[in-house]
Amino acid sequence: MAIVVVARARRRQIDVLSRLDGDRAQVVQRFERQRRRGGMLFLAKDGEAVVGQLYVRLDRPEEPELARFWPHTPFLERALVAERHRSRGVGTELFAAAERWLRKRGHRSVALAVGTENKDARRLYERLGYRDWAVVLCRARGAHPGTPPAEVCMVMTKSLLERGGRTG
Repeated sequence: MAIVVVARARRRQIDVLSRLDGDRAQVVQRFERQRRRGGMLFLAKDGEAVVGQLYVRLDRPEEPELARFWPHTPFLERALVAERHRSRGVGTELFAAAERWLRKRGHRSVALAVGTENKDARRLYERLGYRDWAVVLCRARGAHPGTPPAEVCMVMTKSLLERGGRTG
């Protein structure tokens, strides 16, 4: 299976990304942020089929704790891979593409928030070099901006100055 990571999702892919994500309003909002350069939506394709997505948020985080400590740090959000494509390197490729894109733009670090109960995702992120920073309350999956925080998350960070665990 050949997976190709496309650096920029296109508006014409809203329907297919909405099916993968499960929240059309959030997908539309990410495209709007992308249009005004507040983020970048990456997707993974197997042939013509979209099998994964990862959103890089460049806008200031909405959660107060994150905005206070990480106001200018990009956050990775909505890392999703279609069930039958999991454990095949799709997520790893999406993260690698997003990190390359951020490095090229001069970013020195990146962060993400993951539900403390999501052990599989945390293992992947640790393997990719992300380290625990703090436990915070964040918006629950599917909650819209302005919704009170409802999920306990671990914020994980990674230096983009390091590659494969080595500096350089």
